[in-house]
Amino acid sequence: MATYYQSTGKFVTSDGTSYSGYSGNGEGLNNPNKESVRCVGPIPKVLTPSPSNIMYGRSDFLIHGDNKKNDYSASKGCIVVEPNARRKISIGDKIVVTT
Repeated sequence: MATYYQSTGKFVTSDGTSYSGYSGNGEGLNNPNKESVRCVGPIPKVLTPSPSNIMYGRSDFLIHGDNKKNDYSASKGCIVVEPNARRKISIGDKIVVTT
């Protein structure tokens, strides 16, 4: 299980290694108060699509790398972390999102 922290961008892999990342952009960058703003806020805490969960109009989330600008603008709600962090995620791994 890996953990992503909305308010700091910290991503901790299942082996305990910590990486810096981010989610959201502009005023939504690592801002849990903006998780409900689609394409701006960070990845919401509840991610499992279900009629009982609030998904804020979103249906898919990715974990990917930054753009060439490296200016914190690559995320529209997805988690952005470096390649080494992404390589440590196995198929079926659970990722917990917390503030």
